[in-house]
Amino acid sequence: NVYYLMGRWDDAVVCFRSCVEGFLLHGRSVRDNAIVEMSVKISNCFRHEGLTEDALAGYDWCVCVMLEKLKSTENRSVEELSDIVALLGMAQEQYASVLEVAGRDADALAHRHGELVAGRELVRLQGPSATASLVLSLNRMAQTLANHGEHKNALLCLQEAVSLLPAARLPFDDADVIASNLASVQAKLTAAEAQT
Repeated sequence: NVYYLMGRWDDAVVCFRSCVEGFLLHGRSVRDNAIVEMSVKISNCFRHEGLTEDALAGYDWCVCVMLEKLKSTENRSVEELSDIVALLGMAQEQYASVLEVAGRDADALAHRHGELVAGRELVRLQGPSATASLVLSLNRMAQTLANHGEHKNALLCLQEAVSLLPAARLPFDDADVIASNLASVQAKLTAAEAQT
């Protein structure tokens, strides 16, 4: 994690891969949350190194594994289920970001939706403490929608995000960005209506 935080992507990949190999040698499942989380970080390293296809393949694997875990019939505690949903949301958020940069807008939108569903599920499982994550997911979804010209849907996401701000207790800068995004989308809609 130190190399990862320092932006030394090659070194971070080597360390994460060694950790994954060690976990697997000691009997952990390839579907273990810790392995999936390290795989998301490896994919992030690939993204930063400009290895977009490798990053996309990694994110895709992580999302598929977490979706498969959610569909399994195992009885899980709220904490275990929350961990799975949070990891799924994180993987989908990163996946959508890379898909947007790669110009795969429809796929990015699908993963933004998945991230939003995960955010709503976390609030259901954890209560108000997970609201900040949902608000940030709504903001990212709104940005993706606005980039697609879907300003009305973006407005709905931002209005919901703003309504949840008091419970989210986000830092002022984050809340200000969301309010600014709302004002920008409202201005675009007003301008579009004036032209018609």
